Order: sequence, then structure tokens, then C-alpha cells
Amino acid sequence: MSEDLNPAENHESEADFESRWETLMQEMEARFGKRPDLNALLLLIGIQELNQGITTFTKEQKQDLMHIATCRLFSLSGHYEPRARGRGRLAPLQAATPRALR
Repeated sequence: MSEDLNPAENHESEADFESRWETLMQEMEARFGKRPDLNALLLLIGIQELNQGITTFTKEQKQDLMHIATCRLFSLSGHYEPRARGRGRLAPLQAATPRALR
């Protein structure tokens, strides 16, 4: 996943974000024939995080991939931090030290 999604480093306006989001949704709809819902997006992010490629997944594997995606997205906002990465494996995440409210 691209590090340019990190809000701490990206000072994009809400209007710019909405424009990019709508463009992405249109591209996804053109590619897959329908507009993806949140679960479909999480599944795609999980597949991307594990570099899985095209394969068939069981229901449990899909749930695991969606969980990986959720943790990855929360890590971008500082809620989770990666621990030491295993050889050829996804880095496990741990809860980050709580931040003070800004």
C-alpha cells in the first residue's frame, strides 16, 4: 500500500480526496462491472498486502484478508505499529501507544 496515504504527511483537502475517491470508484466499477462496497475494498487491500495475486480463497481466508486490511489502514493513522517482520511474512502488528487528543 502506498505510503502517500499517511494523513500525517499528506495535507490533501477533503475536496481533493473526494475527487480521487470518486475516480477510484469509477475505475473499479469499469474494471469489475460494479461499484465495490467496503468489504470488497478491504478484501482487495488484504490481497495486496500479502502480494497474493489471483487465487481462490475460502470464507475464513477472506475474513483474515479483510482483518489484515483493517489493521493496515489503522496503522496509517498510528493506531497500530508493525513489529519485527518475519522472513517472507507480513509484519505482525501491535497496538500503538495512545496519542493525546489534538
